[in-house]
Amino acid sequence: MTNEKKRKTQYNWKFKSNETDEFYEWFENQDNIALSLRKIVYHMIELYGTESVLNHHVDKEMSRDMFILEALRGKDTLTVKESILSGGS
Repeated sequence: MTNEKKRKTQYNWKFKSNETDEFYEWFENQDNIALSLRKIVYHMIELYGTESVLNHHVDKEMSRDMFILEALRGKDTLTVKESILSGGS
C-alpha cells in the first residue's frame, strides 16, 4: 500500500437555505455545473493562487478586486500603463 493520499474524484454540495436568488439563477443557467465550477476554480487559482479563499490575504485581494471592478462599472474605456502589464512599477 502506498503512502500517497488518494484524491477525491467526487464531492457533494448541499446548499444553504439562505442562498440568494442570483445564486440559484446562476446555478440553473449552467449547462454543465461540473465544468463551470472547474473553470471558476482555475480562474481563482490564476488570480489568487491555491490558498484557501478564507485566508485573510486572499479575502483582502478579492475585496480589493471587487472594489476596483465596481468603480470601473459603466466606464467606456480603461487605460492601463504598459509598465503594469509587463510586471514593472
